[in-house]
Formats: sequence, C-alpha cells, structure tokens
Amino acid sequence: MAGTTKRKYISENIRIYKQITNQLHLIKQILPEVYDRNILFSFYFKFFPSTIKELDQRYDYYKSKDIFLKSVGKKIRYEPLSARDFFFSSQEVKHMLSNGYRSKHKLEYNEELKIKALTQLEKKLNNFLNKDLVIINNTEYIQDIEPIYIDIFIKIYHKSNHIEKILIFNELKKFNNSKTITFFYKLNDSERNNQIRNMAFQHLQSLGKYVKLRKNFKGNKKSYHIDSTLPNYSPEELVKFLNSDSIESKKKYDIFISHSYLDKDLVKIIKNALNIQNLSCYYDWTSDQYFLKRNLISDYTKEVLKKRIQQSELFLLLLTDNVIVNGEITSEWINMEIEHAKSVGKKICCLNFTNLGHQFINIEFQYEGNSISISKNGVQLLTNL
Repeated sequence: MAGTTKRKYISENIRIYKQITNQLHLIKQILPEVYDRNILFSFYFKFFPSTIKELDQRYDYYKSKDIFLKSVGKKIRYEPLSARDFFFSSQEVKHMLSNGYRSKHKLEYNEELKIKALTQLEKKLNNFLNKDLVIINNTEYIQDIEPIYIDIFIKIYHKSNHIEKILIFNELKKFNNSKTITFFYKLNDSERNNQIRNMAFQHLQSLGKYVKLRKNFKGNKKSYHIDSTLPNYSPEELVKFLNSDSIESKKKYDIFISHSYLDKDLVKIIKNALNIQNLSCYYDWTSDQYFLKRNLISDYTKEVLKKRIQQSELFLLLLTDNVIVNGEITSEWINMEIEHAKSVGKKICCLNFTNLGHQFINIEFQYEGNSISISKNGVQLLTNL
C-alpha cells in the first residue's frame, strides 16, 4: 500500500510539473527583456497564484503525513518540497533560467508582442478568476471563529451514532478555523462511512483546500460503513433534538441576530464585524439552514427560534427600514423574538440603520460601503453584558 501511495504522489508531481510548463508558456512573451529567478517567480506568482496556493497546501498536507509516519516509528514517505522549491525544481523553469535561453529571449524581445501577449493572457485568466469567485461564494456565510463548544463536538463525534455524526458535521462546517479544517481532513483520510467521508472531501474542496478523495476501504463492509441515512430536516424534528440530549441542545452562541429576511446581505456584513471581535452569531437561515426552510414554516419554527434565543448570551436587533414602518416594528417574527428575549431576561441591543429612536441598548457603529466598524464602546457593550 505504501508503494502504491508513493507512486500516486509521484504521478501527481508529474501532473503539476506539466501544468507549470503549460502556464510558463503563457508568460514567456510578457517577461521583461532581462530577468532572473526572482523576477520569473514573481511573474508566475502574479498570474498563477492558485497554483502556488495549491502547492503550499499540498506541502502542508504531505508534511503532516510524514510527521505522523515518523511519530509512529515508520519511515517518512513523501518529503514534499515547498511551493517555491517545487517551482524551481521544474525542468522548464531550469531551462528558462539557463544563460542560453535568457540570451535568446533578450535578443528576440519585442515590446509590441509583449503587450499583445499580455492582453491575450488576461482574457484566458478570466476563467481562473471565476473559479476564485465560486470559492468566495461558498465561504461568504461561514463564520471565521472558533465556537466554545467545538472541542466538545469533535470529542464526542466518534462516540455518536450516524445521525448525530451528520448533525455534528453540519454544525462544524459553518465555521472556518484550524480545528474544523483539521477535523475534516481527518474525516477525509480515515472516516469509514462512505457518505461522511465524501461529504468531508466535498466541503474541503468547496473551500478551495488541497484535498485528495480517498477510495472506499477494502474488506468486509459493516452496516455503519454504508449507512447513508440523513436526519428528517424539518422544524418539528429540530424541536425534538433541542428538547433531548442531542448535540443541538448543547450549542451556545454569543449573539442572536434578529433581522428581516430582506436584510440578508447586511447580516453577512455584520457577521463579519462580530467575528472579528471573536463573537459567534446565530442567524436562522444559515445557522439552521437544513431544518428551517421557508416552505416548512410553522409553530415549530417559532419554538426553534425561542430555544436559540435562550442558547445565546445576547439579543441583537437590526433596525432597518425593512423592519420598522411609521415607528412600529411590523414583523410578527421579530416582535415574537423580542418578546421572548425579554421574557427570558436577555439584554436587547440594537444596530440602528434608521433615523428613528428606539427603546433598546444602542450600539454605535460606522457603516461604509460593504463594511461595518463597531465602536469601542459598542464592542464593550456586546462583550460585557
């Protein structure tokens, strides 16, 4: 098995070397008249940063595997090169840095051809930019924070039944931090259940991480290995989980964000501002996206939101023109959330995007473009209540 794995690694090296060669052919004509190894690398990095990123992640991936092999008394297998070292080990790079090639390049250098080649290259690179946009879209609602319960969830994962594992997986994928990424890599490498292992691979891939899909394990298949059961995603089912000893009942949030569904983009911006302050957020259409679908709205939905308010340290109202009309909050849902927050003793803070007054604890902020900066006093109010 070790020999097979090493051969796959070498085969992948060859693939990446070919990719680098093809990419270098695209930038040959846009290089300056005189260049050295540092200039060549800087040009490559400028136009093909995704390949360098892949090589960086690949280095970390296989380096960690070598460290593990050594820790258990086995011979290291991969000895990966850093992105820069891998680049300069390419035969095409060595050729382009040779004195003969550079002399020829200087002799044939043409500024007009350089400008034309640069225009053509920028058109081709639009496809790569589109791929980067897909990754950005996949991560825009993920929270860049480490929730307080993450260690507990990871610890109990391997002691849980299949449905509980799915719930833990779905919760941890909402957060982007070193612990969750390491957890998903471990699932991709060693989780015996085919469904969950494939889910881990797809999630890492959606984040733009370097990852290899592992084949199904050989040998006798136990029922757990092929179990593909999913929870019954509905508000009613979530209420059952919340009222039991399941992982749903153990979640904790710093802030419950009460808002109009019309302010979805605003919520994303506020989420980012709060994450910077190390505050985790609950907002229903992402935090409970599988269970609280709009076509399933019912009284159970209200029960879920009430439970999530109770699980949150603080209640934050986003007061916008989509929420308040003629001085009155018109949303039945927001009014219900506010009343329940009061009934369970939650402090109610407010980010006010209108010119109207309100009865809640005001959080000062600055809103410019697509970013929000919460004042120092506002941060203290949010963290000390």
